[in-house]
Amino acid sequence: MKKQLFCVLCVFSLLLCAACGAPTVGDVGPSQSFFAMDTMMTITLMDGTEDDLTAAVQEVNALDAMLSRFQDGSPLAEVNAAAGSGVLVPVPQEVGEVLTEALSAARRSGGAFDPTIAPVADLWGLSGDTPTVPKDSDLQAVLPLVGYENVLLSDGGMLLSEQGMALDLGGVAKGYAAGKTAEVLKSRGVSSALLNIGGTVTAMGAKRDGSPWAVAVRDPLDEDGYLGLLTLGDGQTVSTSGGYERYFEENGTRYHHILDPKTGYPAEKGLLSATVVSENAALTDAFSTALFVLGEENALALWRESDDFSFILATEDGRVLVTEDLADSFTFWGEQHGYTLETVRR
Repeated sequence: MKKQLFCVLCVFSLLLCAACGAPTVGDVGPSQSFFAMDTMMTITLMDGTEDDLTAAVQEVNALDAMLSRFQDGSPLAEVNAAAGSGVLVPVPQEVGEVLTEALSAARRSGGAFDPTIAPVADLWGLSGDTPTVPKDSDLQAVLPLVGYENVLLSDGGMLLSEQGMALDLGGVAKGYAAGKTAEVLKSRGVSSALLNIGGTVTAMGAKRDGSPWAVAVRDPLDEDGYLGLLTLGDGQTVSTSGGYERYFEENGTRYHHILDPKTGYPAEKGLLSATVVSENAALTDAFSTALFVLGEENALALWRESDDFSFILATEDGRVLVTEDLADSFTFWGEQHGYTLETVRR
């Protein structure tokens, strides 16, 4: 269900974006684009080898095999199959770590992000090629199955308390994979790389000339326009969620893919997009969804009580809200597209 960042980050895009401070052809080291976690990914190294790149890709693929609920026999598929049985299902350490991050994001966001949304998403057909608007009565029947409070994680494994519950960790898995892949590269001595893990992007070090990595944040209403340029420090991750990313139309109405766990319907809280920056890659992934679902007022409240993430919000009434801790790293271009910039403070 997640998400393509509004940025210029794949290798071909890096080569086309010299004006954004991207590397030239001669500056790029080993790079590979590949398909995993149901999306395209690109890993570009500045100071590593082909063997380092192979190890990074293998890490992502290994995590994909563990965290997909659609792969028969995967740990997550086994947890979902045992829902309501009362039996703890042993899982690998990595699966437990991802769920820990997901449950933390759920608690902190008051359920705006909820990894148990799978039954509702399935009712909408969001994992397939033919999504459709479900009957409200059907939605009301499955909404009681959504509730992160009914997930048990212990040293012995995972347990979903109610039959019919199902976990979907897609909203946090790409961020987790970005963080774990960065750890693998660091352990191999790589100090400079850009990891685009399905739109969740992690910067390691800086470019060869010492300048920081930069991403262009797209105008959610214009695929050829940009809200601005965001520079990333070493170890920072950026992720964006927006209603324009994946959607379908039925009877003249557009429905996007970001569901509100409390209503079962696409979130409509006055936002066009939510971009999150953090040194916790998994949190970045999850909170970009959470903030979009929360809307402006509650997103601000969550940020003001936290110290581990920053954000850029594009609102339906034409404002771009940037937290004060990003003011020096975000260059605003949105005035060209009718937006106004506001810096929000604690």
